[in-house]
Amino acid sequence: MLIHNEPEKGFESNRDEAYKTIWLFAMRHFPDMIGIAPRKEKGRPAPLIKEPNPWLWYQLASLAHKLGFQSPQTNKILASNPNLISARKFLSEYCRSSQVRLDQMETDGICEQFAAILGNVKQEERTQEIPIRFTTIESGEDVSRRSGRPFEKAQVSDKLLLSLPTVDKLEFVEKNEGITSLFVKCDFFSSFFHDSSCKRAGGPVFELFLENDTSDCSICDARTVDK
Repeated sequence: MLIHNEPEKGFESNRDEAYKTIWLFAMRHFPDMIGIAPRKEKGRPAPLIKEPNPWLWYQLASLAHKLGFQSPQTNKILASNPNLISARKFLSEYCRSSQVRLDQMETDGICEQFAAILGNVKQEERTQEIPIRFTTIESGEDVSRRSGRPFEKAQVSDKLLLSLPTVDKLEFVEKNEGITSLFVKCDFFSSFFHDSSCKRAGGPVFELFLENDTSDCSICDARTVDK
């Protein structure tokens, strides 16, 4: 059961905004959380399927908690040590590949030291602002790339920008303008949550039409309509 309480100081928002914030976190990081890779770009190797990253799951649970959400799953994750989980995984793979045997006491000691080192590593802060572009003078994101799992290039380029402030900046585009993959993601997100705040009267708007079974995102079709 998911419970919503008062958010922590500095994370105040209404429940809908908090819920959307968690969704956007998942959209940014899903390839590193659930073992599903982005789609392959033409002429490039297929992206590797990664094992779930315990740090990202911890960050998601921590974000949910700060926004006021609580559940048995988030409490369990927050009670864990993602650095220790990563250390144990690394040491296990190293011992298996190198045919090294360690007893439990040695394993625990090495993992605790490694986890402590990981805990002292500081995350790199973004110092340069990335411009938000919803349109392009080129042809834009092809219709064949607008549904289903994101392609690798689009996922990498858009993940740093997917946030509520970015979604709130979404506005209509002219018919002769090409739309970017970021526009597609933000428009899908707004349509999924039935958020019409980005729609401006008097011009054509790109909307997502979900045909038949709306639980399958692979059938999403982006079209241009006149309001």
